[in-house]
Amino acid sequence: MAELVDPNLLVSLADAAKDSGLHPKYLCSLAAKGKLKAWRIGNMWVTLPEYVEDYMKSRKPPGRPVRSKTRRRKTGT
Repeated sequence: MAELVDPNLLVSLADAAKDSGLHPKYLCSLAAKGKLKAWRIGNMWVTLPEYVEDYMKSRKPPGRPVRSKTRRRKTGT
């Protein structure tokens, strides 16, 4: 079922990128893949600011994972 959204609340992904610190092309890629809830109107993607915030909270932090402080012990002889 389609969700009704107030058109006055919609922001372009370019504006959402400025607020979030992400690149606009990255947000367009996420929207095209369905990882960010957004709609295409003509040739422009639009979304709600809370959808971008939800994505930012749910994504993995950038960079390498933190290594645990416990080390494996060598077993054997």
